[in-house]
Amino acid sequence: KLAAIAKDDGFYLPWWVYHHLRFGFDVLDIRVNDTTDNSLQILKKLKAIYSERLRFSLADREMEICRAQDLNFQVYIYTQIHQETLKEDFTHLMFLDIDEYWCAADFTETIKNFLGKVADFDVCMFQWFMEKPDSQRQINDFSFTPIVIGHKNSHVKSLVNLKATTASVRAHNYI
Repeated sequence: KLAAIAKDDGFYLPWWVYHHLRFGFDVLDIRVNDTTDNSLQILKKLKAIYSERLRFSLADREMEICRAQDLNFQVYIYTQIHQETLKEDFTHLMFLDIDEYWCAADFTETIKNFLGKVADFDVCMFQWFMEKPDSQRQINDFSFTPIVIGHKNSHVKSLVNLKATTASVRAHNYI
């Protein structure tokens, strides 16, 4: 399962949804908060196509709770999704932002292929690759091209094995 938080991300949602379903994630769970664009309408159209593989819900109430209690909204939602997912029939869970994409090095392997090749783990961390800004790029140019120029970043995003005992969920990793 792959989960995300979306705020005013309507433009990116179709690419993000298609990309991650294509790369083998069984279900995408998107929580929309404080949005002023057409994200909800886009998600409704995508849901009509992808049915049970796409879930989304409003998270405005949770945002208000976090504001009132001075809590980190991202960690709050991720923890909530993690707890819900433990009650479901999934083996692994990952969180990405809507502008982040999970990709295999060869761009053909799926997340399931990857999981079939790696040894059992509690948490697997994937290093960020940040594309070099290109002022010539147009807004509707998709970022994946035969050659992508960029650099590795020190940040990671983590995939957790749901059999692992998790003390806390963080924005980029698990304890």
